[in-house]
Amino acid sequence: MISRWSLTQRVCDVSLKHMRLSRWSGICRPNVLFNEKLIISSLHNISKRFMMDNPNQDDSPHATVQATQFQQVSEGKATIVQPESVFYNPVQQFNRDITIAFISEFAKDHLEHVKEQRLKKNELDTVTDDMAELVVGKSHPNGLRILEGLGASGLRSVRFGLEIPGVKKIVCNDFDKQAAEVIQRNIDRNNLQHLVEASCADASMLMYQNKRFEDRFDVVDLDPYGTAVPFFDAAVQAVRDGGLLCVTCTDAAVLCGANVPEKCFTMYGSMPVKSRFCHEMALRVILRCLEAHASKYSRYIVPLASLSVDFYFRIFVKVYTGQLKAKFSAAHTGMVYHCPGCGSFITQPLSEVSATKGDNYRFSAAKGPKVSEVCVHCGSHHRIGGPMYLGPLHDRGYMERVIGHVLSEPGKFGTAKRIEGMLSMAGEELDTPLYWEIDGLYQTVHCEPMKLVTIMLPSVLFPCLQKLPENRCTKLCDLGHHPCSRQKQ
Repeated sequence: MISRWSLTQRVCDVSLKHMRLSRWSGICRPNVLFNEKLIISSLHNISKRFMMDNPNQDDSPHATVQATQFQQVSEGKATIVQPESVFYNPVQQFNRDITIAFISEFAKDHLEHVKEQRLKKNELDTVTDDMAELVVGKSHPNGLRILEGLGASGLRSVRFGLEIPGVKKIVCNDFDKQAAEVIQRNIDRNNLQHLVEASCADASMLMYQNKRFEDRFDVVDLDPYGTAVPFFDAAVQAVRDGGLLCVTCTDAAVLCGANVPEKCFTMYGSMPVKSRFCHEMALRVILRCLEAHASKYSRYIVPLASLSVDFYFRIFVKVYTGQLKAKFSAAHTGMVYHCPGCGSFITQPLSEVSATKGDNYRFSAAKGPKVSEVCVHCGSHHRIGGPMYLGPLHDRGYMERVIGHVLSEPGKFGTAKRIEGMLSMAGEELDTPLYWEIDGLYQTVHCEPMKLVTIMLPSVLFPCLQKLPENRCTKLCDLGHHPCSRQKQ
């Protein structure tokens, strides 16, 4: 049985085909437009007649769209609906899980900070009343104010409301009106009207409107498609002093210098180099760009965790205000000289700091370069990359707390094992910028590599191996099964 719309499609195809042939052959007449209108009118009549003959059949495109417009997605404690045009990537569950774990620990610090401030002001009566037990899904009077700048379907914000205790308010924003409607629909579906608010605005403008001291957010989460650089300037102003800023960048090809170094320079203000440490350098390029925006407003960042995961980079930093410490950004910003021949490298800070009287410091331009024109090992010419962030990438103590939080609630996080492996590996990294890969060294000297397990067998070598700058950017650590993991110590 031929449906109404399939019959219409056949007539359209045949009619348009004949019209194209007549025009192509040069025999088109002025009445062709009239014929097109006549055909369209005839199609409407065919549709009406078909509906009269088949009143119970409705396979129109609109009916099909309404029937398949939304798909249901369940993740964590949240169940949402989203348009099929919106791509749901299950790989990003790790991103959402680890973000919930970090913000949950940050909520405890936030409430302790509020308690200390109340005690200093001798507001003892309100301390006990307002510091109630943290409950998930309920609005806490002194809890976190969270902004998700690019909400899409609102899955992340809904999970925040259902899984993070100690939250006062969550603003889930998206520039698209249809996305904002879907967000509100998912808020209602999960009964979070008292905790989550849907917003339809430009993310940067929304953050600029909340940059006053009393309006700033405790947590700002940015997870765009591609780079997050356009939102950096507004984000560093919209987060409170000591607040948490969570940033995702998915433009790994640009940051790792894959044939488009000029693109990275125009966006991040840094020149990448093709190397084995390109993923860590990408993290340091993002941090330098973020710190450069913060220092313009006498603010500085303290990284809690900087991770290279799959196809994206995820960074958690605290943002503070302090003119003196903001000046130190010049001291831990620098360049890297990389030899493409043998892979050797050396970093060059841009500034030197020396202490003077009291708490004052003197900043001066660094002396350099530290390398000659050609590499002393292989004779190749050096490549210059940067500027990039040269300070520590992680806060080991904070990551240990996050791991403890994840392990204390088994079954809550679907990617718990990967979170544990990723953060454990990151905690064992050195603070020294960049790293070597053992297989890369063997390749340079043209030797057959030994198995890492064989190298680790002698107990005498184990303390030395712990100091090797093995990095979480490698595949071993990404799986959470690195031989030097915490379980092996």
